[in-house]
Amino acid sequence: CTEEQIRGWLMGFGNVDDMCLLKDPRDGECSGHGYVRFSTHEEAKICVEAQASTMDAEEGDVVATWSESERALQRGSSIYGLDVTTAFTGTSGRVLASVLIAAKLKELWVLSETMLPRDKGSPKPEGKQLHFITVCTDAKFEELKTVLTTVLQTFHEKVSKRQRESKDAREKDMDAKYKDDSTSKEGSGPWKPPGQGAWPP
Repeated sequence: CTEEQIRGWLMGFGNVDDMCLLKDPRDGECSGHGYVRFSTHEEAKICVEAQASTMDAEEGDVVATWSESERALQRGSSIYGLDVTTAFTGTSGRVLASVLIAAKLKELWVLSETMLPRDKGSPKPEGKQLHFITVCTDAKFEELKTVLTTVLQTFHEKVSKRQRESKDAREKDMDAKYKDDSTSKEGSGPWKPPGQGAWPP
C-alpha cells in the first residue's frame, strides 16, 4: 500500500490530523508499523475497536492499539494523570541516565513535538510522537527495547498504585461522611415542617 492509500483507508474512520509510518532505519523501507492521530477520541476509538486485537490477530490482520506515545504528548492531562515522558526521563534526567547504563549505550535521544533537540549535533525528530533515537547494533537495540519496556512497566505499576490509593481515600471519605450523617440523625429530634409546632400533632 502507498501512504496515500493508507491515509484514505484511515479516513474511513474519521478525520486524520496526523499519520506517521515507521521505517526501518537500515533500509528506509516501511516497517509495517505507524501512528495515526484522529481529530476526536471517538474517531480513534472506532478505528481501534474495528481492528484485531494483539492477542487475536492473524497474519495479515491490521492491529490497532492505544498509543503510549500519543498519551505522552498529553503530558499531565493524560488518562494516567501523570506525564508518561517522565517515566523515561525523570524530573532531573536520572531515569534516562539509568536507561543508558542498563542498555550499555553512550547516547540516547528522547524526542517528540514537545521535546525538541537542544544541541546542534542532535538528530532531528522523525515524528511528532514520543520516540527514541540512538546508534547501536541490532543486539544493543533489542537490549534497549527490553530496558524501555521495563521502565514503562514500572510507570504503569506506579500509576496503578496511585489510582488504588486515590480510590481507597475516596471510599474512606464516603464512609466517614456516611457515619457523620448517621450520627447526626440519631441525635436529632422528630422532624418539624417550617412554621409548624410539634410533629406529629
